[in-house]
Amino acid sequence: MKHKSLQLLFLILFSSLILSVATGQVSQYVLEVRVPQASEKTALSLSVELTQNTQIEQVQLYYREFGATEYTRLEMLLTGRVAVATIPAKSVTPPFLEYYIEMKLADGTPATFPPVNPDGNPNKVEVKGVDPKDMEVRFLSPEPGETLAAEDLAVAISLMFASDAVDKQKTRIYFDGIDVSKEAILSDDVVLYSPKNFDKPLNLGSHSIKIELRDTVGGVYYTKQSDFNLSTAIAIEEVKSSLQYMGNAQLELRNEKVDVTNTTYQRGDVRLSGTYRFMGFGLDLHVTNEEKPDRQPQNRFLATLQAADYAKIQIGDAYPVFPSLFISGKRVRGVTGALTLGFFNVDVSYGKTERAIEGPLGGLITYNDSSAASSRPKETIFVQFGDRNTNPIGSLDTLKQIYRSYTNGTYDRKFIAVRPSFGSGENFQWGFTYIKAQDDTNSIIYGNYPRENFVAGTDVLFAFDNQKVKWTTQVAFSLENTDISGGNFTDDDFREFSTAGKTGADSIAGLKDADDLITLAKLGRNFIIVNPNMTPTDPMTGFPSLAFESELTLNYFNNFIRTLVFRRGKNYKSYGNEFVQTDIAGLNISDRIRLFDNRLMTSVSYETKWNNIQNENIKPVTTFNTLNSSITVYPGAKLPTFTLGYGFNTRKNPVELRLNMLVAGTDTTFASSKQDSLNYANEKTNRFFFATNYDFYMMARQSFNATVSIANKKDNSFNLRNQDNVSVAAALTTNYPKLPLQTTVAIIVSHNATYAALQDSVTKAYLTTTEKKPFDYQTVSLSARYRLLKDRLNLLATIAPSFGDFKRNLVQAGADFQVMENHYLVGQLDFINNPGKSNDLVASIVYRFTF
Repeated sequence: MKHKSLQLLFLILFSSLILSVATGQVSQYVLEVRVPQASEKTALSLSVELTQNTQIEQVQLYYREFGATEYTRLEMLLTGRVAVATIPAKSVTPPFLEYYIEMKLADGTPATFPPVNPDGNPNKVEVKGVDPKDMEVRFLSPEPGETLAAEDLAVAISLMFASDAVDKQKTRIYFDGIDVSKEAILSDDVVLYSPKNFDKPLNLGSHSIKIELRDTVGGVYYTKQSDFNLSTAIAIEEVKSSLQYMGNAQLELRNEKVDVTNTTYQRGDVRLSGTYRFMGFGLDLHVTNEEKPDRQPQNRFLATLQAADYAKIQIGDAYPVFPSLFISGKRVRGVTGALTLGFFNVDVSYGKTERAIEGPLGGLITYNDSSAASSRPKETIFVQFGDRNTNPIGSLDTLKQIYRSYTNGTYDRKFIAVRPSFGSGENFQWGFTYIKAQDDTNSIIYGNYPRENFVAGTDVLFAFDNQKVKWTTQVAFSLENTDISGGNFTDDDFREFSTAGKTGADSIAGLKDADDLITLAKLGRNFIIVNPNMTPTDPMTGFPSLAFESELTLNYFNNFIRTLVFRRGKNYKSYGNEFVQTDIAGLNISDRIRLFDNRLMTSVSYETKWNNIQNENIKPVTTFNTLNSSITVYPGAKLPTFTLGYGFNTRKNPVELRLNMLVAGTDTTFASSKQDSLNYANEKTNRFFFATNYDFYMMARQSFNATVSIANKKDNSFNLRNQDNVSVAAALTTNYPKLPLQTTVAIIVSHNATYAALQDSVTKAYLTTTEKKPFDYQTVSLSARYRLLKDRLNLLATIAPSFGDFKRNLVQAGADFQVMENHYLVGQLDFINNPGKSNDLVASIVYRFTF
């Protein structure tokens, strides 16, 4: 016993020594971000556990894959204190993903995680790459995981895409671990094997096939295994013709005491999926007492019905998938469906993206007469004239006028998107997209600026050589009207608008402009309400609302090369993807190279882009250059893996400032009024990244990981807004061999500093001296999980104090108990000590049931 105690003490001391150099990120609003192991081309689900819920109205996830400079935004589903989102598989690529979280507080102000410089020094998730050799072997029959009748079993494995380093004649095939290569036949790059010659009876149930490729010198090149199930034809037919379903449900009761506010939440979730013959169905339901008439929908529901791979319809809250310029992560409550025939397909989404919320009324405002009332805010509504007894001989123009103020509400926003396409997408597809979004002006009384949006475009895909060559292009055109309350302008309205306040030659020129607008309006009225609030007014000159992207990828010789060309006009707007960056054009090129039998992977990308693509004289052209590079090493199963990365980004424009005048204060007008409007930029940020993972055995099974992230920005403009960010995080997880115990020790250290040039108190000129604002903190986290009652009961505990400029002490305790088969109870208690403030206490209990 003494010997074991010494071993345990040594292990703890060893962990402490390792972790003494680590760092990371904490937040006033975020307790934890849970990110599972990320694998290439596999959808990645993230969950964010918040410290409280009463102050947070919305949570957004911003992410970008390696080589991208723009973040993609996803609205996270906020359920109490937990927000979840899933990054699509196509964006999960090695060597890592970058992301940060943005939260909208109840007062409208934003908060981020990481809290300092999130877009310049975001969180990173390592992505495990797929071995490209895996694509060299294709199991044609049976398919992985397939269940088939024993009498129909025939094995066929394609080696068509095997490397030239493979000697196909030396291929070995194993059936249930037994070498059956002698009975197999290689014909036209396909390995064929008939289990009828197998000398053992083929029992019903699970079986395996393993293929072993050998190189030209006889060494093992690659092995791949596939599992399948055998049954009887009668049993398979019975299953296909019967109703099969599975699901789960949970009820949650949570109470949160945050500061002096107590809030109780009740929530219920149901998920159901199943099949009947060739039909599949599903149901997702989320109900919460957070559903309020003055908020956008908090309850969620989605019913799905699918006919094999040919047709699918969803009713409820769906997230339709269209080309990214058109729709990306937008929730549509209504009907969403797809017909997929291969030669012809159509995707449709129809419903609402916003629901009506009436604007709340405010106080009364009295104006002395109609002249004074003429300049009243638009957010007012007439109530009555003043009392005639106080002004008996006055006309209506001189009577006092009483108005009531209100806050703008939210209109119902109707949304429809249609995309017919031709081709399966395997080698070719050509699609056409139409989107129309319009606010319902009759849905609320107290509101202004109802909007409308029209988008149309096309996309095309060409692919060759099993998609090793792939070219995709999308082009989109948009129109937006920011106030449709007045309806369409007539021809006379355009003439009056274009000549207002003009005389002589200016009036004649105005009439000519009006004629041009009238011609465009006749066409535009077919798609959108046309009035002076429509943008762009002239969509043809310079194509300010045109956007396009064209991407070419090549996957040869262990290289994955990607080239992207893009241009998005400043007036491009799609209500299906409202966060796409506009007024930008550029080129992005990247390459990912695998070397030394996939033990080393290097990645590099470079992007240059610029704004002001309409060449407006009132602002400069700013150029952005970004480099990302990394090396990832996989030395072997018993050795640590690590990734080392470097990158930079620059932002610069050619504006010349008279800095000597600014510093000396001899040009105070320039210093106080022009410097910000010129948007002078001249900065460079260097970024370094290191990550390592190591699984080893030292008295127990250990898993160690650590990351170091450094970002330093040098601002050469008069603002001198330099930034220094250093973030290091490390954790050691131990699974004890003779105890049902798992522990994790982690330490977080973060150093952040922002700088800004001081200004002269009189002239407001920027000086060469700067003010430094540091923000440093450290967090130590100790957590444990203990299993009891043959793993039916799991006890969990965490202690995580934070020090420095951010102070917080977190204590968590929880239990997960399996009451009986398929029935579970989960309880959790969080105590958050906030020095100098009120403490927070959160308690929850969850009942789960699977069926």
